[in-house]
Amino acid sequence: MKLPAMAIAAAFASGIVLGLHPAVARHTLSIAFLSLSFVAVALLVMTGIVLLQSGRVFSAAAASLLCWVFLGCLGACVAEQPRPANHVLSLVGQGRIRLGTPLRWHGHLCDEPARLPWGYGYEIGLSGVEFEGELQPTKGGLRLSFKKRPDQGAMGSSMRAEIPNQKQDGEKK
Repeated sequence: MKLPAMAIAAAFASGIVLGLHPAVARHTLSIAFLSLSFVAVALLVMTGIVLLQSGRVFSAAAASLLCWVFLGCLGACVAEQPRPANHVLSLVGQGRIRLGTPLRWHGHLCDEPARLPWGYGYEIGLSGVEFEGELQPTKGGLRLSFKKRPDQGAMGSSMRAEIPNQKQDGEKK
């Protein structure tokens, strides 16, 4: 039972390697390339189903493995898509916000608060961040954890969080 799973994992990993190859990676921004890849995956799935129904198990397995290669390649290509200029990681990379200073984050709750072993967790979809008194529109996400459940917070509600710059235990200042 482990052999089919290993074959699928190897095919998917091969697709990821293929998708990161420079010859393929330069086409990741092409809508036509991504669309054709999705169509190829759908056709391979349908081909595998038809081959399996007609009793051609080996051919169906080959179509399935080729589909997993295409899925890995497609996943690598989608992951390589550039982030928007106002994504929080882009802003940090450009030096427009510094994470070493206290920041005021603005956003909305993406999901209900989750109970975690160490407290409660919030998933926040960011809409802006205040840095040096200026609100900058921002995209991205933020995860907050609390030891006790705060009173506010239902899915979709607006949220504002001030997070002071606190060093973790054992971290040098």
